Amino acid sequence: MSKFGADTVRKVAELARLQLTEAEVTKFTEQVGHILAYVEKLDALDTAQVAPLLSPLEVVPPLRADDLRPSPGAEVMVSLAKEHLYESYKVPQVMGAH
Repeated sequence: MSKFGADTVRKVAELARLQLTEAEVTKFTEQVGHILAYVEKLDALDTAQVAPLLSPLEVVPPLRADDLRPSPGAEVMVSLAKEHLYESYKVPQVMGAH
């Protein structure tokens, strides 16, 4: 892995439009170096026998049974609307209206 040095911190700060003091550059260089060292440690671990983690919680989402049920039909559904025209919902014009 390439070294993350002060020049890289300055470049990232410039791209982010941040003005850092030299003390901040030094501090951030050290902090990012610690983070990258930890990531290298994690990268060295053998995870071949570890199953992928889909969620940190062992919660099964409540699902209803996927049962086939009859539809009430278009006429019934459209009749529940405030306004309808034949088998379509009637809504106010929104495009081109002044």
